[in-house]
Amino acid sequence: MNSGLPECRAVYEEQFDAMLSARIKGSVSKRKDSSIHVEIWNFSPSKLQVFWQDGSDEGIDVGEIAINSVYETETYRTHTFAFFDEDGRRIGKLTMYPECKLYIIHPMDPKAESSAKYHEVLNGRHEHCPGHTDEATKWKYELWDD
Repeated sequence: MNSGLPECRAVYEEQFDAMLSARIKGSVSKRKDSSIHVEIWNFSPSKLQVFWQDGSDEGIDVGEIAINSVYETETYRTHTFAFFDEDGRRIGKLTMYPECKLYIIHPMDPKAESSAKYHEVLNGRHEHCPGHTDEATKWKYELWDD
């Protein structure tokens, strides 16, 4: 598993040194992406554990969302979060986009779809996630899994 590690380290240290030198000379600008504040609503039948996908197998545990509750966070464009139910099963992922500030994990039971809170949040999505009404692009604002 560690084969090639010294060679990789040498390459990356050289690249890192070049980046630092460029920053000192002023040729590397600061990150242009600004953070976005998002709400992720959980209407699934289970409390969910939230993991930010940092590239590792597990991700970073960043909290939980109770049933019929919201998880709010400051994040960046294309950050992805994975959601696990109380049995540890991954129910899906959401990727963040700056044009969408509100994401919904929908109920799995049709009876839950009639709740007043669900409809209130669903109606708010038109204002806070306008791209969701476009049939060609709304998929990117929904729960997905690989």
